Amino acid sequence: MRVFSFEKLASPDTKEKYGFVRELLNTGKERPRDLYPYLPQIVTLLDSENNIIQWAGIDLLGLLITVDRDQGIPPLLPRLYRCLNTGKMITANHAVWALFEIAKAESDRQNEILEQILRTQEYQYDTQECKNIVYGNIIKGARALYPGIRDESTKKKIYDFIEAQTANSRNSTKKKAEEFIKKYAHFEYNWE
Repeated sequence: MRVFSFEKLASPDTKEKYGFVRELLNTGKERPRDLYPYLPQIVTLLDSENNIIQWAGIDLLGLLITVDRDQGIPPLLPRLYRCLNTGKMITANHAVWALFEIAKAESDRQNEILEQILRTQEYQYDTQECKNIVYGNIIKGARALYPGIRDESTKKKIYDFIEAQTANSRNSTKKKAEEFIKKYAHFEYNWE
């Protein structure tokens, strides 16, 4: 079994520290099973005061969900939900991505996860533009998951949220919303 030296994250040598972060992320993408035994160490990354290390921890949870046979990630969902409401756009974007990945794998928790993602509408970010960027990432995540959303009420909430973004002041977010609506407007729904 491959051994990962998490003490490298404390190294004063930034090349070593961030090289190890990159190694973790690459392993999570290519061979998540190799990294899964290190889930306890990965969870500690969420508490790092170093944003890059914290973001890596968030991303790794999204990558490891596919091999989470011990169900160690679902209990961490409340921590990821809190990452949506830090006021930090980049942290929220990492959490949005990871939560969509988890929602794909955890169909029993899908509604809960999507409801929490939609709560970003209630949260404050540095600027409205930051919030619009988060919305764009939500649309991006929803594109891959939308056909598989089982609960019609949740599906409607996602659709309505994205439809509202067709008037978003950020052009790229507006475009993503328009493409999404064009793709899914023809679906027959029983929303009454």
